[in-house]
Amino acid sequence: FILIGSLVVAITFIVHGAFAT
Repeated sequence: FILIGSLVVAITFIVHGAFAT
């Protein structure tokens, strides 16, 4: 489902950014 996919991508992006810092 597109919405779930976008939500996962958004969460992954935020988490990855948090770990990157």
